[in-house]
Amino acid sequence: MDITLPTIPAGVLVLLALLAPYVQALIQRPSWSPAVKKVAAVVVALVLTGVVLGFYYVYTGDTVPEWPVLALLAIVVAQASYAMVTKNTATALELRTSPDVVMTQDEDGTWRDPAIRARVLADFAKLDPDEQNTTMQNAIAVTSR
Repeated sequence: MDITLPTIPAGVLVLLALLAPYVQALIQRPSWSPAVKKVAAVVVALVLTGVVLGFYYVYTGDTVPEWPVLALLAIVVAQASYAMVTKNTATALELRTSPDVVMTQDEDGTWRDPAIRARVLADFAKLDPDEQNTTMQNAIAVTSR
């Protein structure tokens, strides 16, 4: 079995697939389930493949008969790019562009949701004094380990 890929579409596709996690981060939300995020990652890679194949057809007037191989290449490169290169920055972009999450960055570079502290304090205030005392003792025991 001989698989020959045109160099220019394959190269352009690899370059776009390296940036695919950023496109995905702009689309998805942190509240989505992992399964939905995986489907979105595959859909983004397939759309990028379609864009590259469309430009190739417009430019050359020829189709790529090995388009399934290009689609698999896009999926693999996009997933590898996320896993090895762009995970932290793509996640930060997703959190920054999500309308339902407000994040702030601490001095150490950690991203946090300031609303979490307010929710924890509000929940703590609802506890009776004995439960508050037990909760504080448990928190001290956990942090002192």
